[in-house]
Amino acid sequence: IEVLEYTWNDIRQKEKALDFSDLPPQKAIEKIIDFTWDYYITNPWFLKIVHSENQSKGVHYAKSQRLLEINHAHLQLMESLLDEGKKHNIFKPDIDPLQVNINIAALGGYYLINQHTLGLVYHISMVSPQALEARRKVIKETILSWLLVDPSSTAHE
Repeated sequence: IEVLEYTWNDIRQKEKALDFSDLPPQKAIEKIIDFTWDYYITNPWFLKIVHSENQSKGVHYAKSQRLLEINHAHLQLMESLLDEGKKHNIFKPDIDPLQVNINIAALGGYYLINQHTLGLVYHISMVSPQALEARRKVIKETILSWLLVDPSSTAHE
């Protein structure tokens, strides 16, 4: 349980340190996507531990008193970022913050957890610098095209 608590606390504390002030809503979402993607890449143990816990059907996670508290702020952060965009008619009004969090995690996590088999299937290096940057771009475009009222406004670098 302590390993899971440390694992989740690490990503959430680093996420909490991010500064979103003065960022327009679209850039704030891009920043959280970048943070998540970079965290997964630089901390491969995170996805391995989470994946292992999923294989155990979350039995250890369910025993922790701290994990709900640790991860609650994450959902609140996404909700506030989305609310800001909704208020300015940048993001669609019916977007669920939980689904956004799940999709960001899925688009990055699935890719990295399955890098070896996918690389063999498609005969490519899934983790070359070019492949990782291409995936970052796909994640951003996928999420933003879903969130934005006007998807043609996804001009980002």
